[in-house]
Amino acid sequence: MEPCASLTIAGNHKTYRLEVVRRNRRCLHLYGYLIHPELGWIPVRIQTWAPYSVQIYINGREWMCKQLQQNGVAFERSDNKIVSLSDFAATDKLTGKFNHTDWPLFLIRQVAMVNPLLPAIAAALPCCNFCHAPCSKSRKLTIIVHMKLPDRYRRLILPLIAKAKEFLAADESLTPIAFVGSFGSGQIIPIVIDTTSEEAKDISAQAIRFSAESIDVDFVFSVIEGWG
Repeated sequence: MEPCASLTIAGNHKTYRLEVVRRNRRCLHLYGYLIHPELGWIPVRIQTWAPYSVQIYINGREWMCKQLQQNGVAFERSDNKIVSLSDFAATDKLTGKFNHTDWPLFLIRQVAMVNPLLPAIAAALPCCNFCHAPCSKSRKLTIIVHMKLPDRYRRLILPLIAKAKEFLAADESLTPIAFVGSFGSGQIIPIVIDTTSEEAKDISAQAIRFSAESIDVDFVFSVIEGWG
């Protein structure tokens, strides 16, 4: 049993009705392991309670070592560390390839390999969690994305993902934020998610709901920093 963010039923004291709400809980998680030709060993962690969040851990150093070998760049490695390089300029260019990877598409493909119920989950739930970790035991970017990404949706969210990655790459903190958007008007409303308490989370959720109702929302996209 491990911590998770799942769904439960709670009473709304204002409306006097029961509602489905998101809460921090504990549940069983399943672990799968993939061996990717470029990224090497990829652990995958699947939450067994709705909304069935998935965490995928990617070791950026493993990827870099494979790239250096393929490009004939001499290097020395100690465990999970690269301790010396013969060509820093070439390594810097290779790093750019990693940053420009289409991560939402890549992550969805990996989840499909380890979760045979993915089509049923996609049909029943509007979203699922994907977590991208540049290297083992480090900061990771948690990206909540729609299971089936229309092109117009991707055009809006990919720049947001890229900007979030820039913050983490610069070792800057990333404030949890939700983007409430409408395709019709082209409007996107950013909402800061306050995670300091359950009450603060509820207030943030109400702000997101109010914004969604005010612009005839088409999507809500959240970017959250985590540690793994």
